[in-house]
Amino acid sequence: MKQDLEEKIKAGHVDKVYTAPQGGKEIKHDWLWSRMGGWFNDTDIILTETGTSSFGLTNVPLPPKATYIAQILWGSIGWSVGATLGAALAAKEAKEERRTVLFVGDGSLQLVSPLLSSALTVDGPRDRYDAPKRAMPIPFCP
Repeated sequence: MKQDLEEKIKAGHVDKVYTAPQGGKEIKHDWLWSRMGGWFNDTDIILTETGTSSFGLTNVPLPPKATYIAQILWGSIGWSVGATLGAALAAKEAKEERRTVLFVGDGSLQLVSPLLSSALTVDGPRDRYDAPKRAMPIPFCP
């Protein structure tokens, strides 16, 4: 049975989308993660590192054709940067125009920071004009 977004919210399957911070001017998790759900594109590949971002995006409604990749079972950190590079390259090889989005914390990123050089050099030199076409993931450190 297919449910629309309002039915999913009423049933408690996804969180309510907040349009403004609740209670004060601080940015809190319930506001941040629901806002991210509205920022995603329909064909995004979304990866979340183990921890805050994984739990924050678990109940956020995603676009119907988006791909969500997370690993919370083992509690290991550092895997998501390499996985993001692999997902971006797979989409590129499949000739799909998909944006790859990574949510990673600073500690996890520091474990595997040399992979950023691979992401930057994987398909040759770039200039500022071809930036939107790159296989480079968009890092976001909450």
